[in-house]
Amino acid sequence: MKRILIWFLTIIIMFTASGCTGPSSEESIKTTGMYFDTVISIEVWGSTDTSILAHCKDLCAEYEQLLSRTIDTSDISRINSANGAPVEVDARTAEVIGKGLYYSRLSKGAFDITIAPLSELWDIDDRPGNIPGPAAIEEAKSHVNYKNVLLEGNTVTLKDPKAGIDLGAIAKGFIADKLKDYLTSREIEHALINLGGNIVAVGDKMNGEDFHNQCRYQR
Repeated sequence: MKRILIWFLTIIIMFTASGCTGPSSEESIKTTGMYFDTVISIEVWGSTDTSILAHCKDLCAEYEQLLSRTIDTSDISRINSANGAPVEVDARTAEVIGKGLYYSRLSKGAFDITIAPLSELWDIDDRPGNIPGPAAIEEAKSHVNYKNVLLEGNTVTLKDPKAGIDLGAIAKGFIADKLKDYLTSREIEHALINLGGNIVAVGDKMNGEDFHNQCRYQR
């Protein structure tokens, strides 16, 4: 009987040590994707629920369809092509534009979400190395002024028909914060969000250390 008991206890110890009780708390789940013209990654510790990661990617896709300057059907493209006519947009788009206008005012125009005329002039994605002429630059600059954006509820009007909104300087950071809000609402306490170098951490590492050693852009 004693020999059987020892054998039974040995089997239990071996089974526990083998890790068959479930994933280690140090293990993570991770997803990557291509959004906002860059590689993104979201890594979560302390959960095995991959539907959380799937929802994060859905959020990225939704925001991209709303905020991209280069997607013809996006809210931003519709505003920029409206020739000054009022455009009703998604509440999320209005929220980002509102934040952009706040920082434009705070910086007295050093940060300006109506940079699109210059962005389109350089067109670095399709024409790398393109350098516009001085006259073209001055013409484009004359239409860069955040004060030309009128935001009333979810309706956006460009008072200068040749103005254009480009949220590239704020969108990824804003979306990363929204992803963090979602993860914390799902009781995630440890996560790392990397939207092409725009990095937001949820909590710290499982061992209590900071994430600073992992905060680097990864392809």
